[in-house]
Amino acid sequence: ITSGFTSAYLLIVGVALILLVLFAPKGIMGSIRERWLGWLP
Repeated sequence: ITSGFTSAYLLIVGVALILLVLFAPKGIMGSIRERWLGWLP
């Protein structure tokens, strides 16, 4: 049970990281700042 959960967890985390890099290459805060908070430096 534990090994199956661990591999599924790692797969989900890996896919999430790949999607984050593809859709937000400047990072989470960089994308938010660019889209909604243009006044932030």
